Amino acid sequence: AAVALRLLFWHIQARSGAVQPGDPEEYYRAALHIMQGGYHDTGKWLRPPLYPAFLALVFSIVGVELTRTLFVQAVLSGLTVPVFGLLAWRLFGRRDAAFTATILAALFMPLASFGSVLFAEWLFVVLMIAALAAVVRSSDSLRRGDALVCGLLLGLAALTRALALSFIPIAALLLIYSSYTALTVPQFPRPTIPHHPSSKAIVGPFLRQATGLVLALGLGTTMVFLHWTVRNYAVHQRLIMVDTNGGISMWFGAVGSDAEQQSGEAQLWAIPNLADRQTLALEWTKQRIMEEPAWFIGRM
Repeated sequence: AAVALRLLFWHIQARSGAVQPGDPEEYYRAALHIMQGGYHDTGKWLRPPLYPAFLALVFSIVGVELTRTLFVQAVLSGLTVPVFGLLAWRLFGRRDAAFTATILAALFMPLASFGSVLFAEWLFVVLMIAALAAVVRSSDSLRRGDALVCGLLLGLAALTRALALSFIPIAALLLIYSSYTALTVPQFPRPTIPHHPSSKAIVGPFLRQATGLVLALGLGTTMVFLHWTVRNYAVHQRLIMVDTNGGISMWFGAVGSDAEQQSGEAQLWAIPNLADRQTLALEWTKQRIMEEPAWFIGRM
């Protein structure tokens, strides 16, 4: 059902093979640059590389033809729907919950429609759901290997949308909390120290376990996107962990008028360095929030 619905959307919206302006065009250009051995570093901003890399891989197999490429994407989008069921299974341990989550994800129209357009959302959502399932598994098992897998998935999600970076400290805090409760709250089958252990008895095992899990999480994440961050520094001479469009997009949300946006864009696009553009946009956003916090919250 998931694949069929996505192919229906592909039939409706993707058979023309046209590249829409905006985000799709930028992803398309980035994919072509990857196929030529580079990346799209001369646009308005730097985009995360994983989705363009996916497009470049499909282009290399089916040719640089969007109709066939989006067909492949639609099929893959449908085949990855069971990851939603995996998350529900990890959370609730019930087959009916997993089945319900899978069906809802298969039939959710916005998610299905993204399977056949040049947007990274379908890939980002799948990777984030898989990462959340890995977070739950690692917090239950308290195994460093599971934490490493969680870090790898969060790193891949971050290379799709930088928003995933904000979930890394949240995952680390959850692993720390789980390490603590495993030593203080009797819960089968986790090993516990009997007879309500004292604080001194807990500190050593807690620090060893929590530190190991957090380091494994950080190692997995770093293994995925460190090379991209290093590459960005070499090209742009600035620290760019993933992208530069996030800060500018945030400023767009804080703009008060068309005239302000046009004036701001003229100043931003005149700055040659992509990281400096984002820095200025973030500074403008910060100023607007400080001046009119209630207005900004209302725009969110």
